[in-house]
Amino acid sequence: GWNMIKTAESQLGFALLDSHPGGERGGSSQLTAEGTQFLTMFLKMKRDLELYSEQLFQANFSQYLPGGETQ
Repeated sequence: GWNMIKTAESQLGFALLDSHPGGERGGSSQLTAEGTQFLTMFLKMKRDLELYSEQLFQANFSQYLPGGETQ
């Protein structure tokens, strides 16, 4: 997982996580402000894609669903 995060940070040009190494009580990580903004935008894009794909599916395959019109 860390390799994926470090690769993403390198490609994006900013840090996603602010990490503190662990000791006896363990470490911690939290999203940076940029990481939070990036995650928010990603989740919005994901929701938009899901809605759009549902619309495309309905437009192209509704006839195959129960109660759909056959041609």
